Amino acid sequence: KSHAATDWQDKSTSVYMRSTATTTTIVAAVLLRACVSLHGYSGEGVPPMYGDFEAQRHWMEVTVNLPAERWYVHGPDNDL
Repeated sequence: KSHAATDWQDKSTSVYMRSTATTTTIVAAVLLRACVSLHGYSGEGVPPMYGDFEAQRHWMEVTVNLPAERWYVHGPDNDL
């Protein structure tokens, strides 16, 4: 065999292997996503408890409007 033919075969095999690996990865990811989506999630069918929404809203206000060093300090602008 000529050197050029061997190089072409090596490149062809390399492209095929990469293509196969990519396809396999995508198929595995889609299959995993499909399997996970068939099951419920924690808290499904249970209403929010203990003011979850209000706590999250307060935490967002604190983290957006105060510097990080004041997040855990009780003060007039951080009602802990």
